[in-house]
This record gives sequence, C-alpha cells and structure tokens, in this order.
Amino acid sequence: MGKLEGVICPLVTPLDEEERIDEGDVRSLVEHVIRGGVSVIFPLGSMGEGILLADEEKERLIEIVVEQTRGRVPVMVGVADTSTERIIRNARRARDLGADGIVISAPCYFGIGRQEEVIDFHKRVLDSVDLPALLYYLPGRTHTFMTIDTIVELSTDPRVLGIKDSCGDFTFFRRLVAATKGREDFSVFQGNEWVFDASLLVGADGIAPGISSLVPRTCYELFIAGKSGNINEARRLQEKLLRIFEIYGGANAETWAAGMKEALRATGICKTSNPARPFTPLDDAGRRRVRDILEREGILQSHVAGGTGEP
Repeated sequence: MGKLEGVICPLVTPLDEEERIDEGDVRSLVEHVIRGGVSVIFPLGSMGEGILLADEEKERLIEIVVEQTRGRVPVMVGVADTSTERIIRNARRARDLGADGIVISAPCYFGIGRQEEVIDFHKRVLDSVDLPALLYYLPGRTHTFMTIDTIVELSTDPRVLGIKDSCGDFTFFRRLVAATKGREDFSVFQGNEWVFDASLLVGADGIAPGISSLVPRTCYELFIAGKSGNINEARRLQEKLLRIFEIYGGANAETWAAGMKEALRATGICKTSNPARPFTPLDDAGRRRVRDILEREGILQSHVAGGTGEP
C-alpha cells in the first residue's frame, strides 16, 4: 500500500430492525462511496457504530465490505474496543477476513495516563497482526491524550501509514502537520468535519469525513480544491458540508446516527434507517427535517433524477 491521501470514508453500518447487517444495503453503500471517489473505506469506526455491534455482525460486515470492494480501494477496519486484548482479537479477525489494514484507537472508557503506555499499547497491537495501520486519535471518546512526540515516534514504525486526528484542536493538528511535513511514508488526515478546508490548505494529506457515506463526491471535490490551493472553492464546499451536517440533529448532534441513516434511506442509497441501540430511529418530524435538508441542498432531487445525489 502506497502513501495514503484523499478521502477516507468512515462507512455507515446498515442494520435491519434486529440489529443484523443488511447485506444489500452494505453492497449498495460500498458502490456509492467508491463511485464518489473515496480513497479508503473504513468500516467499524465511530460513524459505523462499531463499538455497539455484536461480534458476529462485525465479522459479517467485514466479509461483505471486503468482498464488494474487490480490491478497488483499501479496506482498513476499525478495531476499537475496551481493552488491549479485545482490540488485538478484533485486529486478528480483520486480518483473517481479508482487510487491507486496521485503524487503531486507544481502549475506550479508561484513559491511558502515560505516553510510554500509549506507545506500548500501539506496539502490542501492531505486533499482533502483520497489517498496515492507521492511528486514530479521538481523546473525546477514549480519554487518552497523545503528544506530538508520541505520534512522531509511532510514525517511525513502517507499519504505521498515518493518523486520523479527531481531537478537535486545530493548533495541535497544524503542529502535527509541521512535525511530519514532507514524509512519504506517513499521512495526516483531518477527522474534524468543521475544518477540512483549512486543514487541507495547511498541508493535510486528506480528510476523513463521517458525512462521506452520504456525499462522497462533495468530500472528494473539497479535497481536490483544498490540495490545489483553490481557497474559494474549498470554502464553498466546506460551507455546503456544514449545512448538510444539520441532518445530525442540531449543534450537539443529538441524532447523528439516526439522522445519517435516514438521509441514506431517503436518497435510496439504503433501504434501512435503523441505528444501533441504544439509539432509535427518527420520528416523523425528524424524518421530515432530514428530507427538507436534502431537498434544500439538491441532494434528494439529484438521486430521484438518477444522478449521484451531489449537484
């Protein structure tokens, strides 16, 4: 696998009413995001509700995504869990099912306190499988903080291809880009959907938008505009994404999972709209709100007309 760049798609996980993987919807969604121009498919991340799924459903999802992708883009599987041993088990399962790589985040719930422990954790996971890996930094969920020096040290391992930084601190992100500038063996991706345009303009190698399951082409065009220095176009596309984010349910994204899945159902990309429990589907008012947003942004009309859904 060469240098990673472009759009990493944290894939939504389509589920039926019993929280079982909906195979037809998964296949449809994979085709949609590949047509939209994503560079990497990332199942079982935060947008994929990976931490909430039963092990057998995780396994089934990986099987379907790997099979449907057919090597057209790398499939890098999220292995998040609550302990090192469980994460290692998830990594080995991903390897055995044909994943091209894994995405490693610190164990959820208990934060790792010392940086040497952060490094030791990542090394143990890396040593457990012979797969390339992407680091995933999201302290808001894992309660583990990483320093720039720790990330740079981990980046010297040839198995580590890059990092998705979702810490939400743009100063930290810019320092990280500067610390790894010019590296052909390590890539920095922005995971904070509010600052993709600025991140690309200061040197990010790519973006990892949760919204890319719905509008992959818009995300790809934003990546191209940002990397080419087209500030006005990058800003226009970023502002479009900010408006689409309203499907998540307001400033605190109270219904992010249900809103995203309802948008995929409304556009016909998926037939289902069931989030993993404890989340619940949107009520009638919520569904109308999502539909209104899609109509306002021209997404619904484009799908009805047989287009990509991204005018």
